[in-house]
Amino acid sequence: MANIHRNRGCSLSQCCLHILVFLIGFLVVSLPSSFVIIQRGKQHFKKPDIKYEETQEQRIEKEFNKIYEDFSQWNLTLCSHASYHRGRHQKVISISVYGKESKFIDNQMYSWTTTILPFFELLVSEMNQLLPQWILRVYIDFTGSTKSQRKHFYKFSNVDICDMNNIPMFGSSLHKFLPGRMWRFLPIFDPYVEYLLSHDLDSPIVQRETETIKMWLSKKQEKNFFYIARDHIEHSSFILGGLWGASL
Repeated sequence: MANIHRNRGCSLSQCCLHILVFLIGFLVVSLPSSFVIIQRGKQHFKKPDIKYEETQEQRIEKEFNKIYEDFSQWNLTLCSHASYHRGRHQKVISISVYGKESKFIDNQMYSWTTTILPFFELLVSEMNQLLPQWILRVYIDFTGSTKSQRKHFYKFSNVDICDMNNIPMFGSSLHKFLPGRMWRFLPIFDPYVEYLLSHDLDSPIVQRETETIKMWLSKKQEKNFFYIARDHIEHSSFILGGLWGASL
């Protein structure tokens, strides 16, 4: 019996020794090769330290992609907290207001005293009469205006002021990036806007325009995403910046 136990003990010791040798051999053989593979992989995929200067087109594309990504995650209005409190399904007429002192100077004919304020007051009055269910969004930077002129814009119940220097989440970045005439297109990305009409400050709202808008909003036309209008014989462009709309 003692011999049997002794033999079993030797067999058990041998098994343990074999297992230990196997593990040591595995570690010795496998780990260095894996380490070499990793090192080679790092050497193979290591990018050369070369700095490329971005072109203007690449910078614009990068900035646009960043803004688009921010828009896609946005759950507030692209105007102001006041417009947010109006709730969803808003019908919005959107205009850009900027004077000759603003960046991207392409508005030399406008001044605060002689044109901007008179046109603005007339447009608000016309909307009250002809399109009372619509909200006027004014994308504006107030450059060159006085304190009293700025206060005047906030006096109307059917008007939301979208200060381009303080757009929620974006601050003034969109003001630096977008030309003034494109500010009014921002409601396209606004989840609180159901219908958008892009308009010009100096373009009056008349009865025949409201009739075409009602046609566009009718059930017969609900499948039509875009609203495109022309109101003059010289309106030959496919889409005019201040005479189009979208169902969002």
